[in-house]
Amino acid sequence: MSAISMRATLLPAARVNADDAATRQAARACTLMVLLSTTVLARFGVNVGGESIAVSMAGLCLLVAVLVLTRRAELDIVALLLYGLVLVAAYASWYFNTSFGASHRASLSSLLYLFALYLPLVFVQRIRTPADHEWRWTMRAFGNIALLCALAGIAQFFAQFAIDAPWLIDFGPYLPAAIRNSGTYNTAIPVGDLFKSNGFFLREPSAFSFLMALATIVELNGDRRWLRICAFLLALLLTYSGTGVLALLLGLLFPLGSRTAVRLAAVAVGGAIVIVLLGEALNLTFTLNRIQEFGSERSSAYIRYVAPWHIISQSIDSDPWSALFGHGPGSIQRTSQAVQAFDPTWAKLLFEYGLIGWVTTVGLVVYALARSKAPTQIRAVLFFSWLLMGGHLLAPDNVSTLYVLACMWHPHAVAFESAHAAAANALSDARNT
Repeated sequence: MSAISMRATLLPAARVNADDAATRQAARACTLMVLLSTTVLARFGVNVGGESIAVSMAGLCLLVAVLVLTRRAELDIVALLLYGLVLVAAYASWYFNTSFGASHRASLSSLLYLFALYLPLVFVQRIRTPADHEWRWTMRAFGNIALLCALAGIAQFFAQFAIDAPWLIDFGPYLPAAIRNSGTYNTAIPVGDLFKSNGFFLREPSAFSFLMALATIVELNGDRRWLRICAFLLALLLTYSGTGVLALLLGLLFPLGSRTAVRLAAVAVGGAIVIVLLGEALNLTFTLNRIQEFGSERSSAYIRYVAPWHIISQSIDSDPWSALFGHGPGSIQRTSQAVQAFDPTWAKLLFEYGLIGWVTTVGLVVYALARSKAPTQIRAVLFFSWLLMGGHLLAPDNVSTLYVLACMWHPHAVAFESAHAAAANALSDARNT
């Protein structure tokens, strides 16, 4: 083969490799933007014409657009069909309630937002070669960002002994209105003479506690750096929030089997040791006493987990179509209730979209999580957080995290990388013993 013909053969291959590297870097940049937008930039948004757009929503749309334009996105036909069922069920809810409902509580903007937020679930990121370690790279990037938030949250809590300034707990009011994420949040929550840690960057201690629980589960299923895990758990304790504890316990339940009880027993023993050693110094009895909140109608636990059942039972059949199609998109916020209640995803779906909307939307999310083959514990934490632990149906931060850490990934890529990580961890454990 002549030098000229060899050069002609090598040039296209080099160009393909360069193009592939460029598209990979673009996808990584957008993925990093989404991870930052749900954590460090959680308090930021874009306010235009009285409407606020969360940075995470803009980042999610940009990520999907880049994946499609660079041909790194692959359309999942089954997910597309499930998404179509969600569209039909949601539109039917809006149509019945706007056409025949006595009070026009259904919101077209809420309907369209639902369509836009769950559209990314029909796409997975195509992996070009087995050497494409994009999922592992994303997990490590998430872990690094979570560590930054953990250190910030720990520093924030102990800095209260020396600094008495409102910005230490809530710097949101200091941001210009044009770039401040709107909404009502419990950012500054006192515990004794101090405030619960919210990670400085995040909007609520509960959100910070969930982030620390998720980061712990991700690290346990990845590189298992124990100093990081200790930092995550200490930060979780300083939130004094039950959300992260519940997420951690739910994650450790899986995979269900004979070792489930062993994992939970280990957590119980570890928790008891921490309470004995640090309980008085950190006032951890405050967190333990929150178990009693489920019986108090004005408590956070009751409003989040008990009161929604009363709302659904009182209104599920108020109209002939409400059991199947609900009361219309966005209607739960526009309905005066006899009791104070939160709107977790499961309750919001049932109230606004009925049984059909509930089944189709939950089915889409379950399918998208199942296809990724991400570690079971990670998928369990993401799913139960989305379904049970907050009003996440139209929350771009939660859905973006769900997509980037699990639903976005091709099953073959995650299976390959998870097996590689498991083998590395097994080798490390064997060496330590």
